[in-house]
Amino acid sequence: MAKNPFRQEPGPMDPEEVSGEIERCTGRCIDASSAADLAEFLRLLVQWNARMNLVGSRDWKGILHHLVLDSLFLAELLREINLPEEARILDVGAGAGIPGLPLRCLWTRGEYRLIEPRQKRAAFLQFVLSRIALPRTEVHRSRLEDLSRHAFAADLALSRGVRRWPAFLDLAEPYLLPQGLVLVFSAEAWSKETRLPDRWVFLKEQPYQPAPSMPQRYFWLFGLRKASS
Repeated sequence: MAKNPFRQEPGPMDPEEVSGEIERCTGRCIDASSAADLAEFLRLLVQWNARMNLVGSRDWKGILHHLVLDSLFLAELLREINLPEEARILDVGAGAGIPGLPLRCLWTRGEYRLIEPRQKRAAFLQFVLSRIALPRTEVHRSRLEDLSRHAFAADLALSRGVRRWPAFLDLAEPYLLPQGLVLVFSAEAWSKETRLPDRWVFLKEQPYQPAPSMPQRYFWLFGLRKASS
């Protein structure tokens, strides 16, 4: 279990204040259990961020608006797409747990593996999981390419900016199951002029706006082209 580097911890954050801010920004309501888990995640991230510079925002509302709300829209997308009930997901370059840990507070299907090679960030992820009971969620301190392709075969691989998307497709491909998908975050809309490697298919673009004052963002979903029979 990761150790807490702080002798004193800040007091608990009000889940109702967190859920109220989410509803104000997005018009969406979350249940009390998810709100409690998100409030604890935000509290821990603010606490550790004061010493370790995990993310740019320093206050919980800034973190919520700029980072965590993406996970709310990602959870909605994952409910819509055709993932297996027991989907295996790889979150590559998990960093401070964005989007994975807030996502698991909201969406708990299948098995979720956070891949993070940096020791301090992996320690933070492990500490959060020692405080919040997120089902079937694991941290692996490693680079993806150093992990077993068989043991870490996935239905979905995602990343928030660990590499440019063409390079991430190459990185993730060996770890995908036959019907596996890759999801990336983008600040720009997909262009029909964009060229894909022949073995890949662009499947879906999902636009979303985390908060009224923020620009629109996009999820891009890719799949491997089926071999001709």
